[in-house]
Amino acid sequence: VMDKAALQQFSIPSELGASIKGLGSDEAFIDWENKLLSFFALNYQFFTPYPDYFRLRTYEFRVLRQLLPGYFDLAHPYSAMLELGCNFGYKSVLLSPFARKLFAVDIPDTYEGCDLGDFERTTDIAKIIVNEKMAIPHVEFKNCWPHELPVDAQSLDLIFSEYVLEHIPDLSAAVKEMHRVLKKGAVMVHTVPNTHDHIRAFLEANVNLTLRQLFRIAKSQAGAWLKKQYRNQPTLRWNKVIVPPCHSEHIRSFSKQLDIYTLENYLSPMFECGFRVEKIMSTRENNHVIVVRKG
Repeated sequence: VMDKAALQQFSIPSELGASIKGLGSDEAFIDWENKLLSFFALNYQFFTPYPDYFRLRTYEFRVLRQLLPGYFDLAHPYSAMLELGCNFGYKSVLLSPFARKLFAVDIPDTYEGCDLGDFERTTDIAKIIVNEKMAIPHVEFKNCWPHELPVDAQSLDLIFSEYVLEHIPDLSAAVKEMHRVLKKGAVMVHTVPNTHDHIRAFLEANVNLTLRQLFRIAKSQAGAWLKKQYRNQPTLRWNKVIVPPCHSEHIRSFSKQLDIYTLENYLSPMFECGFRVEKIMSTRENNHVIVVRKG
């Protein structure tokens, strides 16, 4: 839980922010990135309950840059970039060397898994971490809904998001707004979950059985086989299935969650706006990275 007084007293090494200006090569960036990761991973409990959060976010972005070197070029930063769903600003820091101006936005409300403590908005936390403590002035944090972006039409070179689109109830409206604010020929890079994420959640909830449960299942299957009921049906018959929580807040039924893991869920509204697909790839086993360009 974030606390204003504790965050104000939290010390971040000044060189982590100041050294951004000297990142002229990929080697220099990785060295800075490793220092950033070491510091935040050591202090992860101040920001998140997940020990591997910063390592996962950092290395996922490293894979993305290595697979898309032409899209993230330190020698040619974008004039204006927008990060959709900035949370407390860690990915904003990683993105900041690749843009002369970075708009980082998050919704003006709380959401699942986000405990703000005595802060009103995630961006209030990000401003202290990124703008004040790390002294990175060219990142501007704002609150908005994804269908009401607070930037001018045709003003952005790139829009970036990571596990955000699946949480947007009206994706078509949001994509239309992204199309409005992007320059002609500009790019969007979005990371979204794929079906592996859905299956993994279900398996993790249902395969963690106790020895007593395993014995009960084996006994019931053996009895059924001896009675010749299921000799041609090798699939186990479960007495109880555990349904994991829904990934996306706007879909209440886990059985309907598959929609948010399919590519057509994201590509259809993009095609309808005139975007052209350039790349579809993965940076992890359970995600897709979609790169599209405005025609």
